[in-house]
Amino acid sequence: TPHLRCDVFEVDPRAACQGRGVRALHASPDCTDFSVAKGSKPVSKRRRALAWVVCRWMGTVSPEVVTLENVSEIQTWGPLIAKRDPATGRVLRLDGSVAATGERVPVGEQWLVPDPRHKGRIWRAWLKHVAGLGYVFEGRVLVCADYGVPTIRKRFFGVARRDGEPIVWPQRT
Repeated sequence: TPHLRCDVFEVDPRAACQGRGVRALHASPDCTDFSVAKGSKPVSKRRRALAWVVCRWMGTVSPEVVTLENVSEIQTWGPLIAKRDPATGRVLRLDGSVAATGERVPVGEQWLVPDPRHKGRIWRAWLKHVAGLGYVFEGRVLVCADYGVPTIRKRFFGVARRDGEPIVWPQRT
């Protein structure tokens, strides 16, 4: 298996596969910005967009089966807004400082947080896009210990198929 040491956004799926077909693709986009364990640290639009790279692969090399693993909160993936100072209502910068009255802070310098009014909006758009690429998608939150993995962590697992076969989930052990 070749390992590409580069930015995943820059990989050309066709070149990486050298023209060969792809039967299975497993993706585990960075979950840091979705996890509740990360606390209130600023989030990264780029890191949150990693699931769109999966769609790029689906649309160019058409894997028969795609599996996805992440934290369950990926299902709340939505747009970001600037975090605001509770006392003044003004925008917070990445360094934690508060914008001056009337100051316009560029988005790249804003402390971004998920917009609670639009929870799941981008996730639903992602699912719609996957369906538009000809895939049937199912996702479940599973407790890993129920399947023989020595951890009580809950994870989101998704399976997308375009080969006409049913999605079959493992039985709890």
